[in-house]
Amino acid sequence: METFPSLGRGRRIAAFVRRNRGNVLSAGTRIATARLMSRPWTRSILRRAMPSRHPDRWAFATGCYNSGTTIIARILAAHPGISALPIEGVNLTDAFPDLEAGGWQRMWHRNDTIAAAFSPDPAELARMAIRDWSPWCAPGTTVMLEKSIVHTRWMPLLDQAFPDARFIFILRHGLCACEGILRRARPSGAAAAVLGAEIYAPEDAARQWIASSAPLLGRAPAPSGMLLVRYEAFVADPVRELRRILDHLDLDASVVGMTASGLVRMGELEFEVVDQNPASLGRLTQDTRHRLETELSTALAALGYDGSAS
Repeated sequence: METFPSLGRGRRIAAFVRRNRGNVLSAGTRIATARLMSRPWTRSILRRAMPSRHPDRWAFATGCYNSGTTIIARILAAHPGISALPIEGVNLTDAFPDLEAGGWQRMWHRNDTIAAAFSPDPAELARMAIRDWSPWCAPGTTVMLEKSIVHTRWMPLLDQAFPDARFIFILRHGLCACEGILRRARPSGAAAAVLGAEIYAPEDAARQWIASSAPLLGRAPAPSGMLLVRYEAFVADPVRELRRILDHLDLDASVVGMTASGLVRMGELEFEVVDQNPASLGRLTQDTRHRLETELSTALAALGYDGSAS
């Protein structure tokens, strides 16, 4: 199996600047603070200095790794009625177990025994999560948006813990999502020892996509307040899909539009949306693609996908 190059630091910084054009300093400060608060001991100190506010409604964005959840959540966060956590919410609270423990980066299905054994009281779960997340809620916010990939596993629990919560499930073609996992993730520590390798096999990435898609495949409960957004539909017409999401959240959809230069405008910010599927497919060797398709074929067909990634 081929190995994939990861982004260098310079390219990551350039990508951050592009994503946050006109808002780099503010975005950088929020993320730096969030990184500090991802450490439990720092979080317990800093949250005392941050005011705790409560939105009218909670919304959760999730899906498989490398499926467009980040760009969609980032654009939604620019809506004047939405506050959003600057990094994944599971990294800012002690309410949930770590499903990437043991070095299983971008591979939470490998820790599903931990998830199966986790059965907290929903009210206590909400209390702990709100304690850690509410300091990020801006004054006058209608919706608080939390994005975490592992919440595909926790949706039924979150549905109980947060009454009237809305869920946004982003689905991307399995071949493309899996290519991103193989390119960007590496097992480490115990995970690398179990695998006897420092890279994932295509079959493992495919099983992660299937596990993430379980609510859509009828293998796990799906909350009644869930909206399915296909990545392919989003990149084809981002304004239409963003308006669908805002309608689902009972928010004003008129603030989203397209600029003359083809950028998506949300409120006062502009965003570039690019279809990454062709590049993802192009990076797959014939062998890797064959192994992925062998593992994914039934689930892809059930979800209306074929090899064209459209």
